[in-house]
Amino acid sequence: MELLKVLLVPPALCLLATALGFAVLRWRKKLGRVLIATGLLTLWAASAPIVAAPFLRSLQSDAPLRPDAPLPEADAIVVLGAGVSREADEFGGITVDRIGLERVRYAAVLQRRTGKPVMVCGGEGALGEAPVAELMARVFEAEYGIDVRWRETDSADTAENARHAAELLAQSGVASAYVVTHAWHMPRARQAFAKTKLAIVAAPTAFRAPQRVTPESFLPNAKALHETSWACHEWIGRLWYLFRS
Repeated sequence: MELLKVLLVPPALCLLATALGFAVLRWRKKLGRVLIATGLLTLWAASAPIVAAPFLRSLQSDAPLRPDAPLPEADAIVVLGAGVSREADEFGGITVDRIGLERVRYAAVLQRRTGKPVMVCGGEGALGEAPVAELMARVFEAEYGIDVRWRETDSADTAENARHAAELLAQSGVASAYVVTHAWHMPRARQAFAKTKLAIVAAPTAFRAPQRVTPESFLPNAKALHETSWACHEWIGRLWYLFRS
């Protein structure tokens, strides 16, 4: 499954098409040329900010909870985990990655604004490290002075985040929660929580700003490629969730 996830998104998908084109070029010249051109063109598109930015922004369907406007009511704050940073000796060892830290930061702001208790979600890392939820809780408590009431440590993906979080909160009589995650991840999170009994208030963060049209925006770069990979992952995930029981 993990290999399939890699092959279905750029740059692997683009390189696979290009390699396949070269492989068949000797026997099927027209097909080979089409595959090579398609692979190279999609690799450029995936790496160009002018394409990557609107692609990622297409997932941002929820508005932010503005600090100068009243908040919808909810009983708790659920923060969805991301990845880990393993080379973090300056912090005493493994910790949350940049994506997770952006979510923790906004959740801390939301907690101070609402006073609601916090739940963190995320199971063990790929190499069997401490659960992501535990790493997030350490950041909340050590860096923001916020106690975490619930740790959901058994999930491996967003769907399991939602299911396990809803079950744990139901045991505490919590019927609604703010859900904190990235703006481009929120639609998939909504799909996952829609299959539970927990009512949610979307609390998205880290919005992708519109891309200015400049000569540089047409030049490939690694950041744009990363954004395209995120967008592809999310759109594929949303399609998968439509058929997942």
